[in-house]
Parts: sequence; structure tokens; C-alpha cells
Amino acid sequence: MPIPFILGGAAAVAGAVGVKKGVDAATKSIEANRISKDAKSLLSSGQSQINNNRYEVNEALEKLGDGKVKLVKQLERYVRLMNQIRNIDLEEIDLSTSEIANEEAFHQLETYTIKLTNLLAGVSLSAGSGVLTAFGAYSGAMTFGAASTGAAIKGLTGVAATNATLAYLGGGSLAAGGYGMAGGTMILGGLVAGPAVAVGGFALDAMADKQLETSKSEAEKAKSLHKQQQLLAVALENIHMVTNSFNKLLLDVRKLQLKSDKALKAIIQEKIDWTLFTKYEKETVHTTLLVAQLVKGLLETNVLDESGELVTETNEKLNEIESRTDEYRVKFQ
Repeated sequence: MPIPFILGGAAAVAGAVGVKKGVDAATKSIEANRISKDAKSLLSSGQSQINNNRYEVNEALEKLGDGKVKLVKQLERYVRLMNQIRNIDLEEIDLSTSEIANEEAFHQLETYTIKLTNLLAGVSLSAGSGVLTAFGAYSGAMTFGAASTGAAIKGLTGVAATNATLAYLGGGSLAAGGYGMAGGTMILGGLVAGPAVAVGGFALDAMADKQLETSKSEAEKAKSLHKQQQLLAVALENIHMVTNSFNKLLLDVRKLQLKSDKALKAIIQEKIDWTLFTKYEKETVHTTLLVAQLVKGLLETNVLDESGELVTETNEKLNEIESRTDEYRVKFQ
């Protein structure tokens, strides 16, 4: 009779072990699910921050591009005003300035303005087209390019057309294909945007079906990827900060150009012969050209370089232009 008892006891022990293994398997499954959920949440929060920063940068660059378009139109009006003056001789003005503001400088400005005006006339400047974002990030030549005949090209060309960062930010094209065709492209100093950064980069939803060790391994990959997400978010924040500073300065420069035009109009409404201008009027005309050159310098300032990274010298250049803006503003008060 003891044998059945022993066999029954062995069966009970075996059953208990089986139950324990079942409990262990369930525990591991729960742990794997938790790790999966945490990893997915980590990447999701990182991607949300990137998407938010990306939207803000694109909005700021588009606003900057729109402001630049308006500034070009102001420059065009200034050139028309200056061309009304007869017998002009800016060489006789000596204001002890290191800046060259003579007839040759004006003709260079005039040529620049005409070219840029023609380029702008040849593209769509509607919001969301990607063109304003590109013009915000780059100068006119880098944004649009020009045919050998000088005619405007219909759309983005050169750097602006093939830049992955720009396509990523504004939906413009890697040569008209948009960022949808640039998935996984290296942007902003080698950071990868696209499928690798998206939450779906790992098969996180399937992690619950994997063993615990596999889940832990995938979670480590998620942590590594999240570090890339953080770097990309910071890079976007830096572009946003510089672009906001640029927008603020551009508004100040536009106001300065309006004051300059007003002063120039007041003079030529009375007379257009340079030889009849007073010393003060000649100096005022000279100052208006300095302001216009300042405008040109601002329009030629790039936020991004050819590789799509933030230009480190931009802040310094904006500070310099801001200082000169304050200096010239006093002359029109």
C-alpha cells in the first residue's frame, strides 16, 4: 500500500513544481510586459517632444521667411526712391565710417534686390509650401538658385532642395519628394530622423511575447535610442531659439527701414538734384544706404549651414546687426 502513497506524493510534488513554473512564467511575462510598456512610453514621450519642437521650429522659420519677403519688398521700394536722385555723388561724404556706401555699393545693392525680387516672383510663397521655411533658414541664393540666364527657377534648388534637415522641418523636398522619401536620413549633425526615431522603430508591441531577457535587451536599445531623441530635441530647441532672435531683430530692422524711407522721401519731395542738397541731407542719404546695406546683410544671414546644422556664428552676426540697428535708429529720431 505504501507504493501508491509514494507515487501519489511524487505526483503532488511534480504538480507543485509545475504550478511554480507556471507562476514563474506568468511573473516573467508580467515583467516583460512592464518593460515593454516602459520602453514604449519612453520612446513615445521622446517622440512627442521632438514633434512639438519640430512644429515650433518650422513655424518660426516660416514666419522668418515671410518677414524676409516683406523686407525684400521694402528694399525694392528704397531702390526706387534712390533712383529718383540725380547727379548723386556719395564719394564726397566722409562720415569716418569703415563701411563703404558709395555709388558702386548702391549698384551692387540694386542688382542684388532685382535678382532676389525676380527669384521670389518665380516661386509659391503660400504657407505650408516649404518655400518660406527654406527662405527663413537660408539666404535667397541658397534657397532658390537661379538659371544661367538669371531667370527664376520654379521652386527650391541646390542646398534647399536636397537638405534633409529642411525637408524634415518643413515638409519641403529632398528634391520635391518631401521628407516622406527621406525616412532614416541623417540630419542635424548625424542624428537620424524617420523610422529609427519613430516610436515604431522597435517592435515594442510584440515584446510581451518575448522572453524576459530579450525584453531587457530591447529595453536597453530603447534607452539608447531615447538618448538620440533627446539630442535631436535639444538641436531643434537651439534652432528655435536662434530663429526667434532672428525674427525679433528682423522686425526691428523693418521698422528702421521704414524710418529710413520716410527720411529719404522727405528730401526728394523737395528736390532730387544732389547738388542742391544740404550737407545734412547728403549725410541722411548716405545713412539710408548704410541701413539698406544692413538689410542686405540680414537677408544674407543663414540659420542653417549646407549640411542642415545650426550656423554657430549666426548669433554673433545678429548681435552685430542689432548694435548697428540701434546706432542708425538714433540718426532718424
